[in-house]
Amino acid sequence: MKFTLFSVDTNNDFRKTKNLIKFLSDDEISIFHFAEIDDHLTHVVFNLKDEYLFGTKISGHHMNMPVNQYINAFYDDKSNLVFLEFINEKYIDVIQKFLEKEEIMINSYQLTNTVIISVLEKLNGFIKNIELYDDDEEEINYESVKREIILDQIKSKNLIISYLLMLSDSNFISLARTGVVSINNNDIITLTKFVGAFS
Repeated sequence: MKFTLFSVDTNNDFRKTKNLIKFLSDDEISIFHFAEIDDHLTHVVFNLKDEYLFGTKISGHHMNMPVNQYINAFYDDKSNLVFLEFINEKYIDVIQKFLEKEEIMINSYQLTNTVIISVLEKLNGFIKNIELYDDDEEEINYESVKREIILDQIKSKNLIISYLLMLSDSNFISLARTGVVSINNNDIITLTKFVGAFS
């Protein structure tokens, strides 16, 4: 699953989404599912009403077919982060506006070296690929390299991590400085461990 990271404003409680559940709603967007996985982790599923548009270049638009798009979100109150499933940017915008109306403010979250390194170490990841840049914004890439070597390089040369691809427990995990993260697994136990690594 691929996620965009958001932080929840300190005066907000993302768990208020529990009060917004509407089954079989005609609203353009609603909360379809809410579950507390443990004391710190909440799983929310948003339901967006969308349409497939069918037609041809010459004859134009012919048919609309309604579709419900379900988008997962995981909220960890230890890190105060929301992991919002990324399908496309338009859906992210719709969800953000929906939450704002309900006075739940979330802000884009960018990863720092400290967070990326912490996740790497907590998940005992093996670095498959890492992209770094220095003060002059020159890019440096390494593939299949030991953690210790990279960590020494980062400290000694004051490098910034822009992207990391690691292997952890046979799962590929990617972390981008922009706040886009992914794991090639959708098992709830694996996702819980993944999300927890950011705390």
